[in-house]
Amino acid sequence: MAETQSVVIRERLYPDMHEALVEVLAKYPRQAGNQVVLAMSEACLSFCPISEADYNVADGVEFQNVKFTLSSEKYPKLYALYRALPRGVKGQAIINLLNRHQLFRQADPGKVNDALNEALLGRKVTVDSSADLASTKNVVNAAVEREVEARPAVMIAASKDHVSLDPAPAANLTTGTNPPVEAFEFEVEVDDPLADLPPMDFT
Repeated sequence: MAETQSVVIRERLYPDMHEALVEVLAKYPRQAGNQVVLAMSEACLSFCPISEADYNVADGVEFQNVKFTLSSEKYPKLYALYRALPRGVKGQAIINLLNRHQLFRQADPGKVNDALNEALLGRKVTVDSSADLASTKNVVNAAVEREVEARPAVMIAASKDHVSLDPAPAANLTTGTNPPVEAFEFEVEVDDPLADLPPMDFT
């Protein structure tokens, strides 16, 4: 099984520029806060993608060091975006994007909540569908095997004038071996040897 790919982002948060992101991270323990922020941004990317403003490099006297881990399994869109960004601005652009999504959450929390629930339910449905498909496949295969085992074999007996189909005896149904050859008695029609003689006169 292939290992899940991930990247670690170590960047600075500047309170003046990333106020919304600093605020939401302060509400939760570090790991939980990171997961909440990343899950929201993963959901928001569909209607709020990265923009030119996200490439701006922040600067300031006061800052806070942060670390985010982008997993290709949990956050495939963010992971792909990070890998596609140019070097030198990858981390800062992602931080700016996360902050902008939090600003969008403050402006329209209903839309962000709907997008988040849709993304989470979509992942669950995908997993459940795969499990259901595998379960259904196993059930179908088992049913087919039972039908094949229960179906009587058919032996064909051919004569000159007709073909007859007779069910094979149950004792002949064995696994992995050829069924024994069963002898058949046919009623053979013999021509009359006197048919070609001229008529005889007994008078």
